[in-house]
Order: sequence, then structure tokens, then C-alpha cells
Amino acid sequence: MGIAVAISILFFANYDHLRDKLAEKHLDGYSVYYYEDTDEYGRPYRAADASANSFSGKVILYLSQWVMI
Repeated sequence: MGIAVAISILFFANYDHLRDKLAEKHLDGYSVYYYEDTDEYGRPYRAADASANSFSGKVILYLSQWVMI
């Protein structure tokens, strides 16, 4: 039951906001750059380019994207 509740909360949460808040607090040298991009149908959306100073921080950011998928 707890796993189902956690998945529901993560599904409706804003990934960018969660990533930014947690990474700013726990990863040294975390920075994010937001920019406007378009999808294959020409619709605009906001994309993010997040980075960290350390290799382990970069791996954590990469793996967190796969966890959300």
C-alpha cells in the first residue's frame, strides 16, 4: 500500500521542482539551466539542463531521470 501511495505522489509531482529542491540541498555544485524548446509537432515546452560538479552527482541526476520514467 505504501509503494502505491508513493508512486501516486511521484506521478503527480513536478519532477523538475523535486529534483531542484533535493539536489540544491544534497549535491555540491548543482546548477540547472531552463530553456524553451519545441517538440516534433512544433509545440513549445520548457526543457532543463541540470549538472553537478562531481561525477557521483552527475550519475545521481542521470539515474533519477530513469527512476521517474
